[in-house]
Amino acid sequence: MLPALAIFGLLLFGIRAAQTFAQGPMLIPEGGTIGGCSFITGDFGFDCIPLYLSYLIRLAFGLAGGFALFGVIQGGYEYGLSGLPAGIIDKEAAKKRITNSIVGMVVVILAFLIIDTIISAMFAV
Repeated sequence: MLPALAIFGLLLFGIRAAQTFAQGPMLIPEGGTIGGCSFITGDFGFDCIPLYLSYLIRLAFGLAGGFALFGVIQGGYEYGLSGLPAGIIDKEAAKKRITNSIVGMVVVILAFLIIDTIISAMFAV
């Protein structure tokens, strides 16, 4: 039961990341401001750099989570189609793709949590 809940949680994270990037990754945040720094009007200083780096890191990890979700979906299709009589797709390769994608998603989530904690501690973001 616990592995199923963990996989469900990872898939929800991946779906959220995919929804975010379906609109296209934006290098300037929506609204143009982060923590009082306006990137549209150019009203920012050196104290805005950690905020912007934190935003870019979140953007990169969201993109990586989207790729991991895509790998799980692709593996699921391969696994579902592996039962066809033609036997073109290997069932074990599909299982391996799903497993590797889930492991990749876990690594992305843990790396994000570690880096976000470090940035928050260093710059009080």
